Amino acid sequence: MATEQKPGVLRSLLQTWPAEYNFLRPGYWFGQISARPLALFRILFGALLLKDALYHIPLAHDLYSDAGILPRSALLSGYARPDRFSLMDSFPAPWMALAFFSIWALVIVLLIVGYRTRLMSILNFVLVLSVHERDPLVLNGADTVMRMLAFWMMFMPLGEYYSVDALRRRFRRYQRSGAADDVRVEEAPRTAWAFPVRMIQLQIALVYLFTAVLKIPGAAWANGDAVNYSLQLQTLTSPVGDWFLGWSPHWLMALLDYFTLFAEWAFLFLVFAPYGQPAFRISGLIFAAMLHLGIAVLMTIPNFSAVLVISFILFFEGKWVERGDRLLRKASGPVVIPSSFGVHPLLPVLAITRPSEVALDQGHHDFRDADGWWAAAGGGERVEGVAAWRLVAGQLPLSRLWSWTLRSRGVRRSLWYAMRRLAERYPAVASSATAAAQPEAQRASSRVRWLQAPVAFGLSFVLANVVWYNLITVTRQGKPVVDKMPSAQTKFVDYLGLWQNWGMFAPFPRNFDGRIVIPGHFEDGTTLDLRTGDPLRKDLDRGAWGPNARWKSMDDRLSTPSTFPVLNRWASMNCVEYNTTRNLPKGRRLATLEIVFHFRHSHKPGEPQNPLEDQVLWKHYCLDEYKAQAGF
Repeated sequence: MATEQKPGVLRSLLQTWPAEYNFLRPGYWFGQISARPLALFRILFGALLLKDALYHIPLAHDLYSDAGILPRSALLSGYARPDRFSLMDSFPAPWMALAFFSIWALVIVLLIVGYRTRLMSILNFVLVLSVHERDPLVLNGADTVMRMLAFWMMFMPLGEYYSVDALRRRFRRYQRSGAADDVRVEEAPRTAWAFPVRMIQLQIALVYLFTAVLKIPGAAWANGDAVNYSLQLQTLTSPVGDWFLGWSPHWLMALLDYFTLFAEWAFLFLVFAPYGQPAFRISGLIFAAMLHLGIAVLMTIPNFSAVLVISFILFFEGKWVERGDRLLRKASGPVVIPSSFGVHPLLPVLAITRPSEVALDQGHHDFRDADGWWAAAGGGERVEGVAAWRLVAGQLPLSRLWSWTLRSRGVRRSLWYAMRRLAERYPAVASSATAAAQPEAQRASSRVRWLQAPVAFGLSFVLANVVWYNLITVTRQGKPVVDKMPSAQTKFVDYLGLWQNWGMFAPFPRNFDGRIVIPGHFEDGTTLDLRTGDPLRKDLDRGAWGPNARWKSMDDRLSTPSTFPVLNRWASMNCVEYNTTRNLPKGRRLATLEIVFHFRHSHKPGEPQNPLEDQVLWKHYCLDEYKAQAGF
């Protein structure tokens, strides 16, 4: 009698581990996953990008034009990387930079609403890269994360849910068939090819892996002092951070230090573990979210915590997002509304709901006006007017937040008018296109499958080079752990805008903190800080919020000796501002100025605070007579 063969260990693991988390299965990489989290990511990441674009508008003159601190001549003389691409090189004037940021904001708005989503995601990446390459002196770690996400999202179908594209797709289908069911949201979930999503997930995990690896040589991280040193950076801390630094005992600081290391090291392993799921993935995301909550509360690093927490949505299961969607809807059960004799005025409502949510009654109804129709909850009694509106609105996204506005007759009439106009634009016109639709869709699907192989190869090649690019930053006993990348591959990564370094507060938090002040000396003996217009102060400013937070990165980079062209330009701009633009009279003109880095060295935990120091970075004479007196 033949004995039954037992499956091997690998096969057993493949069978017992959840298929959607098992990276040993080909389907994990090349199968289908829910597209719903991708749509939510598009909306939230787009909102953050929009804020960033709007924050650039007031900085257009000073930081992104030839009239500002870093004109193209100075940028290309040593501050720009040699292998770069930026459309902003062709927009030198302040008004051009302003127009550029306005166009960027418009592209992001279209991306958020999901109009021509693929095109907008490509345009957005080109614009993001152009902005970052135009002034690298003001970038921070959050900008690098945003640029990485903007690159990888170009390859994902972001418009399958919550988008104008999804509506347009269903309306086109309805026009071809004339069947009301074809305008409805599909009951079956829409899916996306998994491979590009896996690539962006790996890119996010690399952020945590390499920032943890780069902390290994740092003694402060090993002995639990790193958080203390980080919170001494007053220009980066919040008032809560200052209070926490002064109040918390060393053991609590050390606990946060070690929790930071744990959250960073554990992230990749927890979110990609093929077993213990989804509990491990949820744990990894929660630990990282707790880390970023702490950073957001204690420090003022623009966008950093927000962009990474938003990126966690890419690790969500579709059913998690759908559950959250249902919680934000006010629906208590399915709703029935009447059919129409002609074009259904509630066609837009039908286009954003499933048949299981809003069903059509068999009887036809003459829709008289905004309140002249009925709705019923399941088999319940029919209601009209405000009650009907709110019953149907409960089936729509986020209705818990906005359905109260339907109490206003003006709101209802405006919506009614807009919906009727939209419905009239899409009359059902059944034609021979219906018969051809299915074969055409099959041919399109076949073309997509043929494209998947080269796309997967290309994205794998890109990610492999990104990993190599990161490995070069890792050293052991002062030597890189891997050989330097060939020049061609380095240029490839640089031109793609995927250059990155995750040495944040690693291997040791920065051991000094400071800001730039510009003492301006006027002919009447007055001395002012030209950055603020106020008398000089001997302290360090709190971390800035809003658009001016960009200046913090500029201050840190200008404190190095290699920035003389920028310092000279900045000084000259101040001379022109006071002596030409404001046209101060003789005797009150700006005579000389210095650009000074006002800083303090960090101190060991438990020791007194170090005194403030000044380092003169640049001395400038605005008027020739004062330059002659100084012997220049």
